[in-house]
Amino acid sequence: TLCCTTRTTTALVSLQRRARSRTNMAAAPATPGRALASTFTLVQHHGGNYSTALTRHNQRWCHQSSCCRRYVMYTGQKFEDVLRNAQGDGGQPIPTSWAKILTVRRELSSSAEAVVYIDADAFLRDACWCPFFAPGVSMLISGDPPRPSWATGGWTARFNGGFFAVKANHDGRQLMASWWHWWSRRKADWAGAGRCGRCMAEANANSACPIECKFGGRLTDQGSFDSHVLPKNDHHIHELPKGFQALPDRTVGCAGTVVHSAAGAGVGDAEWSLRVCARLGREHGCGVSAVVS
Repeated sequence: TLCCTTRTTTALVSLQRRARSRTNMAAAPATPGRALASTFTLVQHHGGNYSTALTRHNQRWCHQSSCCRRYVMYTGQKFEDVLRNAQGDGGQPIPTSWAKILTVRRELSSSAEAVVYIDADAFLRDACWCPFFAPGVSMLISGDPPRPSWATGGWTARFNGGFFAVKANHDGRQLMASWWHWWSRRKADWAGAGRCGRCMAEANANSACPIECKFGGRLTDQGSFDSHVLPKNDHHIHELPKGFQALPDRTVGCAGTVVHSAAGAGVGDAEWSLRVCARLGREHGCGVSAVVS
């Protein structure tokens, strides 16, 4: 459900030219008052029923990117180790959606300038995109996209947890720590007898799961960030324009940076969208982009 519409300004063209050289970008001197592109680690993790076609695409996208230095997929034992280390003595299971905070925090302790996270049912569309952090900004987010005609309710959150970028500095790490703090406030709700106890797997598709436990509801990782972390840290967070998604009726918008499957879209829908957008990508190349200015 996300991110980033097309911009075609003179400033964008200039930024894209700088983005084509890894060496020049990494060595570019900081200019007061000006946003410069950051190199980054791209993170995904296994979220149940995910598409290997999408993850392979994102890995290839990272390898050809002028900014992406490393692609990391947390799955299998590697993912379980991250969860186990955070569970503590109680051993309460951590929902996959909340685990994104842990994987991003782990990568922020590496040598990357920034970490970009996208859900396992999402793919990066724009070959030229790089994260640009203005002075004082340490996180880039995007809200829910415009609601399609067939949908009802929701679709109004300022933050959609399927895509975000965090700068590897003090403020970026503090934002992620503040977000993870809300797990300690919510974990009782996600225990076996809690309000969300039946929502550990595929919550959005689970009709027995209360609304506050899915679709970015108030007890989810997304809802907790949207309601508590974002309002207190507006000055460190920049909101990218809303964008496009893969929908269950197999309509798709490819004009943004990220295409993300909507609730109800299956693996087949997401892979269909990937093929459609790939054809458009060959036609348009780097003409479609979104950059923070």
